[in-house]
Amino acid sequence: MTTATKPDTDHAKRLKARWSAPLIDAGYTVIPNAILLRQQALGLDSLDLNILLQIASYWWSSEKLPFPSKERIAKAIGIKDKSTVRKRLSALEKGNLIRRITRKNKHGGNDTNVYDLGPLIKAATPYALEMIQEIKAKKEAKVAKLAKKGKPELKAVS
Repeated sequence: MTTATKPDTDHAKRLKARWSAPLIDAGYTVIPNAILLRQQALGLDSLDLNILLQIASYWWSSEKLPFPSKERIAKAIGIKDKSTVRKRLSALEKGNLIRRITRKNKHGGNDTNVYDLGPLIKAATPYALEMIQEIKAKKEAKVAKLAKKGKPELKAVS
């Protein structure tokens, strides 16, 4: 996630050119295309993906896992009952796409869960590798097609 207080990188400048400075300065979330394009193969429906997007929006560094509350997730995606989010998180965990880590507060009660997206990364990696191979094959086919045409024949014009 980036904020307006950080200097623009080339990446941020390209994003602002596409999305606008206010939208990027307000923060953005990076989601690999392999997860978006292969969501059905991963067993994700639109609600699952939306929940994962909300969790990912709180993941600001690799060293610190995200921990949004179920209430916050539910409110952000327009679900009135947080139990729906709880059930979907449970299903995502049973499907080996997330790992929930419980946290205790200083009074011994429960705090918000921490969400490890490592299982999702592991599950999506084969699809990413497949997509990389598809991209590579397309590039190789394009190069082969251009090589097959040969160099243009130059003719002297008088």
